[in-house]
Amino acid sequence: MPAPSCPHCRTVFGRDDMNVAEAVAVCPSCASVTRLADLADDPVLAAVNPADVPVGCDRSSFANEVVISASTRSVAGAIGALAIAAFWNGIVSIFVLVATASTLHHLGFTLPNWFPAPSGSNGQNGLGMPLGVTIFLWIFLTPFITIGLAMIAGLFMCLAGSDRVVIRDADATVSTGVGPLRYSRRFQLNDVQAVRIGQSSWTQNDQSKPQVLIVADREIKFGSMLPEQRRNWLVAALREELLG
Repeated sequence: MPAPSCPHCRTVFGRDDMNVAEAVAVCPSCASVTRLADLADDPVLAAVNPADVPVGCDRSSFANEVVISASTRSVAGAIGALAIAAFWNGIVSIFVLVATASTLHHLGFTLPNWFPAPSGSNGQNGLGMPLGVTIFLWIFLTPFITIGLAMIAGLFMCLAGSDRVVIRDADATVSTGVGPLRYSRRFQLNDVQAVRIGQSSWTQNDQSKPQVLIVADREIKFGSMLPEQRRNWLVAALREELLG
């Protein structure tokens, strides 16, 4: 295993540079402080060759920028996401139709008898609900609708999503999404301290999810939906580009 080195200037740490009691290492060249936990490397990651690009990943250069990306596409994930999203949104849609029928009625619209909502006392759909109850129902449904939309977004990520890092002269941008619909975060290359596998702050089945972690002026986490092979390669490729 190679000797640990400073993530800023790549100077190799000596034994005297490491403070085990404080669990940090101080670089003798640039005086930066690094946690010892950040220097420990996963043997699986150490064996990944950035030049061996797996299926679903890409690394390309254009003029003054380098683009490194990994696809979140997964047939099994898409099938699971579709089943869960259909079940959840199918139930929520029943209550949304009731709230919609009552809202339209209070706005003065006449609903056809075929409108798919429970009938009111006068036989017309959704007309028996008071305005106050209608407002409360919308408020109550808001978190459930939000979760349903998140499930649909997850389905699209499994179908055509990707994580992408665009590296330029002095900065880089991390983006996650589908096509042009992406959530982006920018950081300066000089601020990068480490690139490693981190853990998500949220849990699934009482377990956190592994993801890519870039430590710069802040922690940038992404890639929790990537298959393990693509995620490991992405970390190795980013280390090569960002840390040298």
